[in-house]
Amino acid sequence: MVIAKRGRPRITAPTKVTLVNVTKHSLSINWYDNATIEYGVALERGVPTHSIKGVNYHWVRIANIDERIGDNISGKGWRSDSDNNLKSNTMYCYRLKAYFKENQQAIYQFSKPSYPVCVYTQ
Repeated sequence: MVIAKRGRPRITAPTKVTLVNVTKHSLSINWYDNATIEYGVALERGVPTHSIKGVNYHWVRIANIDERIGDNISGKGWRSDSDNNLKSNTMYCYRLKAYFKENQQAIYQFSKPSYPVCVYTQ
């Protein structure tokens, strides 16, 4: 474990994010979980819009995937989740952040986000 400033552990964002099984209204998100001490992973979805200032993804957290509930401690490895009720022929982008929380009253500490991955639904 690498300790960051103020004694908080440094956590690493998921990598190798891929979008598979894309249909008109759903898709699956696969990623490699690099962290071993995170509390879970936050899954964010964005629908990009372009302007003269660049791209705005309008990120919205759609799920917290907790890994440290009771005896459910997953550690490193491949993970998968799905997103449903999507609009057809729409570009969706996803990114993930690992998060750490010392106890129920603590504030979440997030890793930097994974690189965004985008796909059009059918």
